[in-house]
Amino acid sequence: MTNFVTGYLKSLFFYFFQSDELYIYTDGAHKGRWGSWAYIILRNGNILDEKSGRVRNTTSFKMEAQAVTNALQNISSASRV
Repeated sequence: MTNFVTGYLKSLFFYFFQSDELYIYTDGAHKGRWGSWAYIILRNGNILDEKSGRVRNTTSFKMEAQAVTNALQNISSASRV
């Protein structure tokens, strides 16, 4: 993600995230032959992790699921989501 988007998300959600809970936002899409996915993990308004990727010959549903799967794989099992 760009620095603009990262900064915007931090300032926009800072007010709402004053706990130790994790907040995960995901998205996936498909157009033509390419699909893409992305996620961002926040705690207390701070970005803990963000990733994205592209896959060829896929579907929108698979990209949505891929974003969620990757996000959940990158958090501690003791985290409250």
